Amino acid sequence: MVSKIGNEYEFLLLDKEGYVANQADRILNDPRNLRLAEPIVPEISLAQVEINSKPVETIAELHHDLLPRLALLEDICQDHGLLATPISELGAGRGERRNGKARYELYTDILSARGNDLLHRITGIHAHLDQEPDRILDQLRLIVALDPLSAAVTANSPITPGYLATPESPLREGGFNSANNWRIVNMRTFMFAEYPLHAQLLGYPSSLQEIGQQNQQRWEEWLDVARKKGKEDEYRAGFQPDNTGFLPYRLRPFGPKGTIEIRAFGSVPLDIDLATLAFLKGSNDRMIERNIPVRISEVDGEYSFTDKEIVLPPFRTVQRFAKLQANYGLEKKPSPQLAEYLSQVLTFAEEGLPQEDRPYQQPLWEMAATGKNHSSLILEYLHQQRKERQFEGPIYAEGRIPQITASNIHRFSEPEVAQAQLFARKLYVDSLSLPIGGRQPYEPLQLAS
Repeated sequence: MVSKIGNEYEFLLLDKEGYVANQADRILNDPRNLRLAEPIVPEISLAQVEINSKPVETIAELHHDLLPRLALLEDICQDHGLLATPISELGAGRGERRNGKARYELYTDILSARGNDLLHRITGIHAHLDQEPDRILDQLRLIVALDPLSAAVTANSPITPGYLATPESPLREGGFNSANNWRIVNMRTFMFAEYPLHAQLLGYPSSLQEIGQQNQQRWEEWLDVARKKGKEDEYRAGFQPDNTGFLPYRLRPFGPKGTIEIRAFGSVPLDIDLATLAFLKGSNDRMIERNIPVRISEVDGEYSFTDKEIVLPPFRTVQRFAKLQANYGLEKKPSPQLAEYLSQVLTFAEEGLPQEDRPYQQPLWEMAATGKNHSSLILEYLHQQRKERQFEGPIYAEGRIPQITASNIHRFSEPEVAQAQLFARKLYVDSLSLPIGGRQPYEPLQLAS
């Protein structure tokens, strides 16, 4: 049986110079958006918006569903002088937290000041995949095993935007390239530092009962904090055990079967978005349709994906892969293991996809071959532009560019980062021209009269 898949696609808004623009309400309140049956929706930051797809059975259908939504977002943004870009903040401007929703307000009380600040600086893609009741644990274990790849192929943040100053810790300025995927590092290490159960990849689940117990434990942990802050009623109204924290996956009550919401993905150009969902869906569907048994290896580094058996790597290998991707992405010089792992999964996923969907995996095949993900391309652009000195702006015109030394080669100025955010925008625009497999051009969205 073919699963259905849906896509939540988050965007950062930039101005024409590449700086973060806290203008989401202009998009949300545009008459064209207000007339949509399924409008563009707000996110936690005033510099972010989100588009949601319908649940569909193929990646080509998903592509066909997303394009008119993205085209309308482009039209509205153009009229307001804004640029919608699937990227996390890199440090050129700062998004402001959205107020007026109890859930958003409560984050201020529950998280540390730094954690709350970081929460609205990231953008991501959330995939919703049908639950298969008889195989739900195997589905979740597969998702855990693929988590380092899911993060690596959608890394969108090679530059940190800086951290909020607190009484205990001074401001850490932005512009540093300290990891290939700061979004994942911050989300799983700093953002929820006081609550490890709320964002960490916790291992292969042993039972649905275990998942339910962990959900309840997370919810009660925050309930205790809210109670001490005098916000118990607001907390109970806004949070439930299945939607508390920022786990890499969670079970949601959507559709006739319920969905698995996968949240490891960063927001990336459309071609990478579709490629990532293709490799996820293809792997899942082949496992389900061919009734392939799943086993977790006890041997470090061992895994295989065949019709006879899926052998998942032990969790310590998954953790090692997760550290590799966070620091280096898919680069082969530190270790070729992640690129090799990706290649094997792509090969397996292909036979789980219909013919029209198989070409969508191409961007990930290219990553496996070159060792370069989206973050790598952004960083490569920054170094190349610095080398050629093609940036413009006051810091350059006034001759205040510091001499590049070993100590600052991985630190970039705000004007440089703004140009990098515009480069990410260009990659996204280029991805919108990706042909739809075997389908007619999409029709514009119908607006209510």
